[in-house]
Amino acid sequence: NLEFSGNTIYGNADEITGKLEDGITVTGTNINIENNILHDGWSYDTHPDGIIVQGDGDRNGNHTANVKVWRNTIYNFSQNIYFDAIHNPLEGDNLIANNLIYETSNFRYGGAANKVNGIVIDGERLGGGSYPLSIKIYNNTIDSRQVGLYVLRTADGSVIDIRNNLFVNPRYGYANINSTPGVNIDYNYYSGGDTRPLKWGETAYSLSGFQLAGLGETNGRTGNANVNAGYTENASSDSIDRGVNLSNFFTIDKAGVARPATDPWDIGAYEYVGGGSPDTTPPSPPTNVSVQ
Repeated sequence: NLEFSGNTIYGNADEITGKLEDGITVTGTNINIENNILHDGWSYDTHPDGIIVQGDGDRNGNHTANVKVWRNTIYNFSQNIYFDAIHNPLEGDNLIANNLIYETSNFRYGGAANKVNGIVIDGERLGGGSYPLSIKIYNNTIDSRQVGLYVLRTADGSVIDIRNNLFVNPRYGYANINSTPGVNIDYNYYSGGDTRPLKWGETAYSLSGFQLAGLGETNGRTGNANVNAGYTENASSDSIDRGVNLSNFFTIDKAGVARPATDPWDIGAYEYVGGGSPDTTPPSPPTNVSVQ
């Protein structure tokens, strides 16, 4: 029963002396992580993540469940959102929605540029095997040069629903679904054409090939999702009104704009506002703050 909202968490460590860690790490039940800004959690030789949800459960013996991570801005972490089962399944109604996840060109991890994943879902069981996971991944905007969405090591009984996400400019793939039990993927938009593949198991596909193989994305699209500098929808974007209506799960976008009650939704974290959506690029952090 915890809530983390309205925080700004960042670091500006020197690449030689800096030892930054993760932004927010939680385990338990009924947790809301909303409307936070987390950025620049990198350092030269560590592996910091933005928001981590772990499967260690709560103090009453319940498994981690009902964790809501939504309307956050997260950039420049090695894994920006990371759901990790570790010791127990991830149960209940877990939601990752309306988050803006991206990477700037000066991001560094391990001495090499541009090593970052957008959202990572991992059911690995320590000692071998995997746990079932229950997670909804809806209406996120992900601009990640590594992999936008990475799902691995899921077990039978998993329910992982991936819809209405906008993938922008990935370098090594939009989505890697390396463990397939319980995965449903549809209505996502892959900006930049049909040449950057999705990966299902050990096979890489173009979007058209993925659809032809019957693996999902019957309503997935690729093309030019023209967004503003802050990743808000632009009137010229063909990702507008291409998503499925998910108002049973939430009713507003990242900026608090109401989503349609019955009509199709825009794909991504922002619903288009006629006349131009606001540019919500996060402000730059102060440069005179030291991190110990």
